[in-house]
Formats: sequence, C-alpha cells, structure tokens
Amino acid sequence: MLLPGRPRFHASRLLLLLLLVTAAIGFARFAYRHKTRLHVLQPDLYRRSTHGPSQNVLLPEKIAGFCQAHGFDQYINRSPRERQVYDLFLLSTELDWLEIRLHTLSPYVDFFVVVESRTTFTGLPKPAVLQDHWEDFAPFHNKIIHRVIDDPGSAVLGSVTWDHEDFLRNAMLHGVFPGLVGTWMEAREGDVLIVSDVDEIPKPETLVVLRKCEFPDRLTLRSDFYYYSFQWLHAGEEWAHPQVTTYKGLTSTIPPKDLRNGEPTTHGFLYLNHLQSWWQRADLWDAAWHCSSCFATVREMQRKMESFSHTSLDTAENRDPKTIIERVGGGRDLFGREDQLYERVVDNRDVPAYILQNSGKFGYLLDRDGEHAGFTDVGDDGLMFLRFSPSNTLLAVASWDRSVSVYQRTPDTPSQPFAFSSTRIQCRAPVLDIAWGADDSTLYSVGLDHDVRSINLETQEQTILSTHEAACNKVAYSAEHGVVLSTSWDSTFHVYNTSTNQFLRVPLPAKPFALGLTATRAIIAMAERKIFVYDLQALRMLVDQAGRTANGTGPNHDVTEIVPWQQRESSLKFMTRALACMPDGEGFATSSIEGRVGVEWLEAGEQGKTYAFKCHRQTTTAAVGTDEGEEEEQREVDVVYPVNALAFHPLHGTFATGGGDGVVCVWDAQTKRRVRQYPKLAASVAAMDFSSDGKFLAIGVSPGFEDGKEDEEVDAGNVSVVVRELGENEAKGKPAK
Repeated sequence: MLLPGRPRFHASRLLLLLLLVTAAIGFARFAYRHKTRLHVLQPDLYRRSTHGPSQNVLLPEKIAGFCQAHGFDQYINRSPRERQVYDLFLLSTELDWLEIRLHTLSPYVDFFVVVESRTTFTGLPKPAVLQDHWEDFAPFHNKIIHRVIDDPGSAVLGSVTWDHEDFLRNAMLHGVFPGLVGTWMEAREGDVLIVSDVDEIPKPETLVVLRKCEFPDRLTLRSDFYYYSFQWLHAGEEWAHPQVTTYKGLTSTIPPKDLRNGEPTTHGFLYLNHLQSWWQRADLWDAAWHCSSCFATVREMQRKMESFSHTSLDTAENRDPKTIIERVGGGRDLFGREDQLYERVVDNRDVPAYILQNSGKFGYLLDRDGEHAGFTDVGDDGLMFLRFSPSNTLLAVASWDRSVSVYQRTPDTPSQPFAFSSTRIQCRAPVLDIAWGADDSTLYSVGLDHDVRSINLETQEQTILSTHEAACNKVAYSAEHGVVLSTSWDSTFHVYNTSTNQFLRVPLPAKPFALGLTATRAIIAMAERKIFVYDLQALRMLVDQAGRTANGTGPNHDVTEIVPWQQRESSLKFMTRALACMPDGEGFATSSIEGRVGVEWLEAGEQGKTYAFKCHRQTTTAAVGTDEGEEEEQREVDVVYPVNALAFHPLHGTFATGGGDGVVCVWDAQTKRRVRQYPKLAASVAAMDFSSDGKFLAIGVSPGFEDGKEDEEVDAGNVSVVVRELGENEAKGKPAK
C-alpha cells in the first residue's frame, strides 16, 4: 500500500538524512588516517635516519618524524610479530626483471608472491619460466612463494583478455594466501601487500615507509615511467602503479584486481563502496621505477605484443623487427602513437643499483644507442657460431657484437624450444667461435682479441687460457683427452690441458680456416688446400711434457717439429669454409666458398670413397655481353653461393649443409643422395649444429655480403637463430638408387 503524499515526503527526507549521516561517519572513520592525498618520497631523509642495510634500518627515535615527513602517522604494531611486507606480482617470461627485482627488494621484503600461468592473457601457450629456472634463484628460495595457476580458459572467463588478466591478478591473493594459513608465512592483519607487475619496482626507501608508517588502504606508488630502457623517460605524469594495501583477512582484504584498477569492492552498499574507495586513495610520488617494454631481444618485444591485453596494437607493422629497432633506438613509441613522447636521459644514475652493478649484463637497460638499439638477438652481419650444450638443454650463440648468449630449452613452447635467453656474456672483442666444456657450466671462446678464454656460466667469470699473436678463429674441446684446441690467423694452433693449465704452441704451414675433432683425431683445414690430421693422445702427451702455463712459465713455448698423423690435399679447389667430422670418426666433410662439398675418409683403405659435389647454386637469367655494338643476350647462368656451415647428425650419420642462399639441405654421405631441402630462410646461413640426441637442428641466420646482395642494404632484423625440432625420420638417410 502506498503512503500518503506527506508521509512519503517525510520518509524521503529521513532517507536522505540517513545517507548524509552515514557518509559523515565514513568520513570521520577514515579522516584520521588520511590527512592529505599528496605524499612525496624523501630518500635523503631515509638515508639520514638509518644505521645499516637491513629492512629495519630506521633508528627507533627517528620513525615518528620519518613518517610525519611523508605525511603519515607511525604504524603501531598490535601483532606479536613484526609487520611483514608481501610483494605480489605476475610473471610472464621476464627473467631479467625477476632477477633485478629480487636483488633490489630482498633486503626490504619478507616474501615475494610470484604467480605465473602456462598461457598468456590472449591464450597462447608459454612456459612457466620460474618453475623451469627455479635453481637459478636459489638464494631467494626462502622468500619466494611461487604458484603456477592455470587460466580456466575462455569457456569460463569469456574471450575478453582483460578478464583473464583480472583472474590471474586476483589469484595472487585468493589462490595463494589461503594456503599460507597455519604456516610461518601466514599473513596477519596489518601486513603490507604490494600489487604490481614485475617491471614496476618500488624504490627501497619506499619499502621502509610502507613497513613503518600508517597509510590509506589504497595507496598508489607513483613511478618514474621509462620506455625501452632507463635512457628514455615518458613525458607526462608519473605512472600510476604499483598499488599497496594492508591485509585484513581472507575475505576483507581488497582484491588485487580492484586495488590496481581503482574499483570498489563488490560487497556492501554500492554507494558507500564508491565513496569509500574514493576516500581511501592517496599517492606517494617518486616512489618506484617502471620500465615498460624493456627487453633484451626483438623476439621478446614481439612476444609481448602477441600476449598482452591491448590486442588492437598487435599489428604486423608493429611486430616488424626493423620497425621495432628504429622506434626503440630513436625513442619513438613502440606502436606508432604520435601522442606518446619520450625524453632522453643522459647517463641516468637513478636506476636500481643492481643494474649499475651488472651493467655488462644489463647494458640494454642503460643505453639504446647504436645501430641495433641494444638488442642482443641482432647484430652487424653478426652471428658467428652456435653450439648445443652436452645436456642439450642450453644453446650458446657467439656474435660479432662481442657477446655470447646462452638460451635455455623451454619444453612448454615446442614452436620455439630455445626462445628465452638465460645468460648473456659480454666479451672484449667480436667472438668468432665457441665450444662447450665437459658439462653445461663451462664455455670456451675465441675471437679478435687473440685470447682463448674459459667462461664460467655460473659466475660469468672469464679466464684467459692462452694468447695467440693474431685473431683466433676456431676452438674445440676434447672430452676424452681433456684438452682445448684453438687455431689462429697467426698460422699456429694451441693445445691446452685443462687439468694442468699448460699449453703448447704448434706452428702450421699455412693459415687455418677450419677445425674439427673426432674421438681420437684433430683435423685442421688450411690455405693452399692443406689438411693436417693430428693424433689427440700424442698432443696430450706432448703438452704434458713440454707445455707452459698461460703466464709464461714452463720448459718450452714452441714445438717446431710435430709430425701430423696424416697430411693430405683437400678435394676442394677453393678456400675451405667449414669442416665437420663424421660421428663414427671414420671421416669428415669440408665445404668451400665455391658451392661445393667434399666427403673424405681417414683410413688409407677407405680414401678411395672420397668424393665431392656441387650444391647451393641457383640458375637464373642474366644479361650477358657479346661483341661490341651488339645487343646483350639473356642467358641462363649459375649463381654460386658459399657453403658456410656443415653439421653431421649424431645418430643417422647424415649431414646438413647451410649456404649463402639461405637454404639448408640434408644429405646422405653414404648413398650420395639429398634427403631433404628446407624452405629458404630470410638470409645467409652462418652456422649450424645438431643436438647430441639428434632431436634438434639449430640454424644461425645472418645477412652479409656473401649472399650476392652487396647492392642491397643489410637488414639487421634478419639476424636470428632458428631451432627446428626433428621428426623421427626427418634426418634419416636414403637407400642407394
């Protein structure tokens, strides 16, 4: 029954009065905690108030004044234990940023809550990278709370990518904290929860403010907003993330999605929720760093576009490697948006200290100048060599840009099984060749600095084993004999004993071009078609008897009279480009700049089987001049490409050739038949290697002037590594015709 008009009027006035009183109560409830919305971090004040590098560094008598200077009251702890700080963030594939974050914040954070999924927000498969690299972060295991939470898929969440992102953000609270109840990691009321992305890093001084001071329930840590590196600062207001709140139990804590998006919680009266969420907000300025799209490789840039929630920006133009390099190097927007501007910061020192301490590894985060904008997967005509590790879980790539990159096998992404770089070592000079040691922890490298180096991948420490008088072009390691062999353009090779640290310098009759090892022999191909074969056991004995150490001590330096086990002339007339040994040790193959391959056997009784064949040639039509005054004729001509790379399959005995034409072929050495030819790649093939289990073929693609295109601009974006997973019969030989 409806009320009469006047009672309805009085009821409306009463309801309005009730709402005003409720709002006033709410205002009074939060006002004592919220004197101002503007707070600015004062790092100098923090440094004057400390006495050590731990998380509880403030002198007790300084805490109240420290908080007051930031516009907050001192936090009064009512729990039997100290207030704890939980750092909650999502992880996709950003291992560099995970490393930087852990090292930067570990002294100030009690627990890192790391959530990752096996799919991107757009539904693409991806690896759980922290799970795969767990041992790499062993020093932080006692602080990391790690969960792999699977996205339930579009059938449950729908097709809107933001809903999938929101689901995973809330999983940082609802999918993790219930499982902590009853453990030493359990959160208590009043503990600090930071909600962010992995590349949004609070400054250490900010963590002290959060631990020691009372702050509103929705505090935004305003971030210095950088793009590509700390060289390019985004023009405009500081980035409005991360967000911080306090823990209020499993049901009353603000969900991470609502906290980050500034949305009211869903329970309670809607009007009051909006009012409360508005009133609870405040900003702490200059409180964090955010480096967006700050990746070491072009491929990571492309993967981000394919994965993140802004699907409209994932276009073919934006994903083009050349476009990415130009925009990043020039400080222009990654997606071509004209209203997004960036200011160059020269010699920026306001960055996480761990980056400055490891500037060799993270140089791309400090400097994007140069032709390739600091990207490590492109270079000047640059990829020189690649090798699988003994366990086949790592792939090392040597580059002309003075680096060695090591890629980790990621079984969760079969289309890109070695897509993620786990280590990048900067060397003194361009690296021309690499070889693995006895296990996955050691690499040997040679290059234009004349040195033979040992690289410890765990510490990235480099040790000089020996020094040539000119650039070193080839290196190999014999596990059976424990020796490292290196060749140099000074027409010598060195034999280094890894057990005694002694080496032997052996002269050669001509400049060496290629080096290969079997279990018992070392084969060196040189100028003037010379090929010398040495017995490895004899070399090991000689270095033990007459070798010297790298610092010059020892009985001898040169051994002028080492008679090779075998001397022979190459079956190829032109300069040798590559050499690979048969897996059974019975022979080897060489290739030349003239598009030919020679297959040879070592034992005298087998040498009659030696043969050579043409490959990597293309027939085309070209204008050919005739007698003076006559018109040119169009004739068919052969375009000959160098065969730059050779590799034998370890199980089937077939071998692959890679040419300047960008083509890879597989051949049967016994039946002299081509097994298959793969589709043409974007540029010349520079290097190849089969994994020792025969499951993968790695191909280094690197444009240069050897592919007949000297009149065209070299596209650095075409420098890449292609890893092909082989089918069961893909590399098997063919029967004779």
